[in-house]
Amino acid sequence: MERFSNGTEAAWDNLSDRARQACVVFADCHLPPGCVPPRARVGFEIHPAEAILLVDKNIRYDGRSDAVRTWLEAGEKRFSGMAGLRAWISAEIAPLFGSDPGLEAGRPAGPARPGDLTDLAEVASTAALHAAVSLGGDDLLSELRSKVFGQDTALEVLARRVTQHVRRTSPRRPSTVFALGPTGVGKTQTGKALAESLGTLLGGRWSALVRLNMNEYQERHRVSQLLGAPPSYIGYGDGTPLIDSLAVHPESIVLFDEIEKAHPDILVALMSAMDTGELSSPAPAAGGRPVDCRRAVFFFTSNVDASSIISQLDASSSDPGPADRLCRRQLAASGIRPELVGRIGTFLVFHPLTAFARAEIATAGVVRVAAEYGLTVIRIDPEVISSIVNRPYDDLGARPDEYHIDDLLSAEFSRYASSGQPPAVMIKADPGPLCVPAAGLAG
Repeated sequence: MERFSNGTEAAWDNLSDRARQACVVFADCHLPPGCVPPRARVGFEIHPAEAILLVDKNIRYDGRSDAVRTWLEAGEKRFSGMAGLRAWISAEIAPLFGSDPGLEAGRPAGPARPGDLTDLAEVASTAALHAAVSLGGDDLLSELRSKVFGQDTALEVLARRVTQHVRRTSPRRPSTVFALGPTGVGKTQTGKALAESLGTLLGGRWSALVRLNMNEYQERHRVSQLLGAPPSYIGYGDGTPLIDSLAVHPESIVLFDEIEKAHPDILVALMSAMDTGELSSPAPAAGGRPVDCRRAVFFFTSNVDASSIISQLDASSSDPGPADRLCRRQLAASGIRPELVGRIGTFLVFHPLTAFARAEIATAGVVRVAAEYGLTVIRIDPEVISSIVNRPYDDLGARPDEYHIDDLLSAEFSRYASSGQPPAVMIKADPGPLCVPAAGLAG
């Protein structure tokens, strides 16, 4: 951090120009003594009416400066302009490092090494502290479409809204998404795919996924298993998946599966978090303070009958307005508290799968099961896929197909994997299904 008090006027002017366009980040900055961890990212942002000094969240500080402690706890400090920000760094940060410039880099004082950032104009790392410029909506949509099939309209809305949330440098509350539709059409898979896609696009950030099956939270006492048991109650001091994950990874995807089955008291706790961006918890990971969930994405799924909504919507339209109105009305009629419905930011309507979508899902399922045996599928005869999807499935979506793939192909995958032949295979329908080496494709 001392690098910032030693920067030249030209370097500060350069930084100011860039910070007006996007958040500028310095990676691996050495924080003032007393910080755990001792290094973090520090970012600068300038808006017409203020300048913002950002820092990674969840930094523990045992030092003597109340001003630094307040900055670290909030994760940001706002100033009327860049001059005020510079003055604060000089007055509050620089003195904490003492007089030895080498302390700032955590090494003995000596000649500057190539790449040292004594001059701020030399900064090469300008990725936004909160991924403000590193995520494109089209990129996220493309990733989602490679993992979820037959729900393009819902994915378009999701990619647009989540991209907006990820780009925010100071969100006030978590992004809240509610996926509504029949069983087995991809709602839960979309929540999982969202975490995987963001992790891929953002170098691991937002890749943390917490999946909570609300079937397990139908009784009132289950609230303590979600948020932590209060003092003198059984389970006090134990962790919870939700709190433990958010305390370490504020940028998480929290998947609440079948939310309509949760006890009303759990919904009340979630409503507060959706409003304030904080979860109060006695769990050890919370450290006696509310857990910050402003950067998280709360992804709710529900199997509440959506047939009336689907019948009134144009499946090809990406306009979220009609779906939003119909979903709110349907959820309120189904008994979900209006206060919760009012706090949902985005509704996604999942439609029944077309035959083509089921074929895509079945193909991906075959590839996935084959990979469990160490095999790479190069080609599949169309008849194999037809035998999987052309079965009555009683409106259960694609989920039964996964089990049928196991029944149909696992024995053959096992036989081939133990034969010592090349792992790249083609799956033939006749006689079969039968795995043959992909090299035989030409014949």
